[in-house]
Amino acid sequence: MAAIDRQKEEVLKTNKVPPTQVLLYMRVALFLNLIIYHMLKHIKVVFVLGGPGSGKHTQCQLIEKKFKWKHISAGHLLRDEIRNPLSKYGGVIEEIIYDGKIVPSHITTKLLHETIQNNQNEVTKFLIDGYPRNLENLTSWINESKDFCDTSFILHFRCSEEEMIKRVLNRAE
Repeated sequence: MAAIDRQKEEVLKTNKVPPTQVLLYMRVALFLNLIIYHMLKHIKVVFVLGGPGSGKHTQCQLIEKKFKWKHISAGHLLRDEIRNPLSKYGGVIEEIIYDGKIVPSHITTKLLHETIQNNQNEVTKFLIDGYPRNLENLTSWINESKDFCDTSFILHFRCSEEEMIKRVLNRAE
């Protein structure tokens, strides 16, 4: 609001426009700038969460096919990075996963951003499966992505523990 007041004072010094009209013009200009800013953030992201075997991957594949969203599995992305001999992070990621820890947020967020940027000419809507895994991941995503994309919502799949165990065991067969 202070910026509007400064601009208003400048206009009043140089023009003969009534003060109420100047304020109205300034507010309209600010409103239009906000609309343009949000329109430029045309990349939409939905996080897809749930336990192993809850149906995340299956549902993401169906949404991808029917609605033309791009499905990105955070787990697959990290495993692909480990297998990439040119990867800057592959060795670090492998050690962290081997120790049973969560990969640092800045690494996963960077890899997700790169994947989105590499695909944004084809699609502008992305399903991110398996991320964020904790509050620190979410905070990092918000801080590093607020000017990059619009994270619309989280799609969370719930499934009984017995059903998830049954589904995961069926994968091995």
